Amino acid sequence: HPDVTVAVAAVRSLGRVKPAGAVGVLVSLINSAWEKERVISACQALGKIADPAGIEPLAQLMAPRGLFWRQRRRSPLVRAAAASALAQISHPKVAKVLARHLDDNDSRVRQIAHDIVNRP
Repeated sequence: HPDVTVAVAAVRSLGRVKPAGAVGVLVSLINSAWEKERVISACQALGKIADPAGIEPLAQLMAPRGLFWRQRRRSPLVRAAAASALAQISHPKVAKVLARHLDDNDSRVRQIAHDIVNRP
């Protein structure tokens, strides 16, 4: 939807309802949306769905920005939302992804990574 508020509400409902195929739709949104509100809501929905298929797209959002001009600069809020969503997915790969961010510049990302990597 062109209205960000409506789009964010729709994405949040996907996270609550958890319909089949929602992960693909959310990943597509992450890859195409420019507004951080849309991307953050997609991250939150992926966290609520907690499907391991969301791990790689969330990990890519947290990766440092590349050198190529086509790669978008990632908002600290988007990176924190991606880390938080990863923390909600119960899968061994999550700890490996977050371990790369134990020394992250963002304290929120660093704390989430520390909590998951050092989980008993």
